[in-house]
Amino acid sequence: MHAAFTRRAVIALSLIAMFALGVLAQRSGLFDQIAKYRSDIIYLSQQHMKLVAISGGLAILVGVPFGLWLSRPRMRGMAESLMQALNIGSTIPTLAVLALAMSFLGIGTVPAIFALWVASLLPIVRNTYAGMLGVPAYLVEASTGMGMR
Repeated sequence: MHAAFTRRAVIALSLIAMFALGVLAQRSGLFDQIAKYRSDIIYLSQQHMKLVAISGGLAILVGVPFGLWLSRPRMRGMAESLMQALNIGSTIPTLAVLALAMSFLGIGTVPAIFALWVASLLPIVRNTYAGMLGVPAYLVEASTGMGMR
């Protein structure tokens, strides 16, 4: 009973807050500004999605095979060292990576794609590596018995 009341109260308060934000946005002229710059917003959103798609695709193309390679039995000794090196690389802020990339690659889409690629590479490698290590031993044995390596 208490949980249902709390849930309804949270939903009601959330709806009231969203309505209040909508009224505030209307009165401040936000919707008018969005309508005024609609074509620019659409163009820049498409450009941003293109950058994210390219860098994400490149990160997947590099990160998944690298994570699979690190999970192989012959790489187990080196895998943790390489993962720590990738972790150190992730401590560098993305804006700093972008600044360094711009100094070498110039201004434009290439340094932006590079910075996004670097930022998204570690999670893909880490999760691929962890996922492969999490496969149960009986499944590895079954796949080996079926001829997989």
